[in-house]
Formats: sequence, structure tokens, C-alpha cells
Amino acid sequence: MASQRYSGSLFNFPKLTVLYDKLSPRTMLCAPSDLVMDEFLADYLRQLRERPPKCIASFRRKLIERSLGTFDVTLAYSLACECGSDSGVLLGYPLSSLSPDYDGEMFVGPLTFRCRGCDSSVIVIDTNTDGYHGMMDSAATYRGSGDSSAFACLSCGSDVLRPFVAFGYGDAVFDLDEDEPGIDYENYFMGFAAYGQCASCNTESEVMVCDL
Repeated sequence: MASQRYSGSLFNFPKLTVLYDKLSPRTMLCAPSDLVMDEFLADYLRQLRERPPKCIASFRRKLIERSLGTFDVTLAYSLACECGSDSGVLLGYPLSSLSPDYDGEMFVGPLTFRCRGCDSSVIVIDTNTDGYHGMMDSAATYRGSGDSSAFACLSCGSDVLRPFVAFGYGDAVFDLDEDEPGIDYENYFMGFAAYGQCASCNTESEVMVCDL
């Protein structure tokens, strides 16, 4: 991407979230009114909106408002099956079964969505191949294997959920694009989160959160 190099740290900016405006195809930037954005960062925000990560290419997607941890740039989407259904089962592996120090409910990948409408299954993310270190063939996050489990709503226990995902980007991603022009930098996200909104009681749960 041809752009003037920004000489400071992207982390000097407050968090920025790409929003989706139902009334306009334009990207809106959520930022304080007194923030003068550098052209370098603004260019990436505009292009990231049009270049979703490859791991969700098989889904119908809609950009939504969502921040992710300490990442300055977040892209977030609601996901739906290609058949049009936006609810189904999220299948993964309990982190508690892999990390003895963790006693919560969150999952690790590979994370799969099984559609309630057509019963097809599509992988949402596999940290072995997706995200910054997955793309570098140096993944270092927990990863499950064997038979997966369905994530259940933490309030009512239903496993029928509406999925949302968020991707976090930081300095290393933009440096990579400077060093290797033309690289598909949208795939080198450094943080990931998946959420599920219960189709029965509307409770939202964190399904998977990790740095990559």
C-alpha cells in the first residue's frame, strides 16, 4: 500500500474501532473529535474494512462496533452462514482441559460454526494457520484436538448461539506491510475474540479470546 510512513507509535492513539453504518457504505472512525488522525493509519483502517481476514471468507459478514483489549485497531463482525442463518453451534475445546491453572468456561480452537439452518460446518479460526504467528508458521497458543464440544450459554445452557468475532491489529502488522509491500496484512491480526449471543435468552458470552 502506497502511504507515507507514520513515524510515531500507533499505540499513542486512543482505541479506534471500525463501525458499519447501515445508511452509508462509508467507513466511520470512532475517535475523539479533537483527534487528528495520521493519513498512514487512516489508510489502513479504510482498507481493512474492505479486506476481512481469510478465515471468515466463507461467512456472510457485517461490520459491527466492538473493541478488543488493548489493541488500537479492531475489526469486528457478526457472522452468518452462506444459507442466511445467523445462529448455530460453536464447537471448540475447553481451555480448562489444556491449562490446569484455568477454571473458566472459554474455549480454544480450532473453533467451528455448525449452522442451525443447513447443518453445514465451517471453521471460524485455526490458530495453527490463522493470525500473526499462525501465518508465520510459529503458532504458540493452546490448540485442541480430537472430538470438539459445543459451547453452552452461561445463563440458560442453550448451545444455539449467534456468533460475533473481533480481530485486533497493532504496530507489528503495519511494520510487516512496510517491509513486505503487497502482503495480505489483514490476515496477520494479533488478537482474536469470539462471542456468542444466546438465541434463547440473548445473553452474550465470551467463547474464545487469545493473543496471536
